[in-house]
Amino acid sequence: MTTISTVQTNLLANVDYAETNSVSKAKAFITACKQYRILFPTSSSNGGTSVGYDLNQVATMQAQAESFVRANSNPSGRVRFLSVSDDFR
Repeated sequence: MTTISTVQTNLLANVDYAETNSVSKAKAFITACKQYRILFPTSSSNGGTSVGYDLNQVATMQAQAESFVRANSNPSGRVRFLSVSDDFR
């Protein structure tokens, strides 16, 4: 079962994806961002005290990680077509 505590741990463990140049860490960070946005409440109250949370920062960090993945992933399935001019025999 995923808890907010495990999600926060995953966020912190993978936040350095750009510094380590790790696409796999960036993907794990994206997953943790998604989980965080689902599990973390936008507001909370306790004993007459209430507090609100802005999850836009998490969405921004997720978008940055997604951009990093797109920029640093090797395209798979790339096809190269040869022609006579490429000395194909």
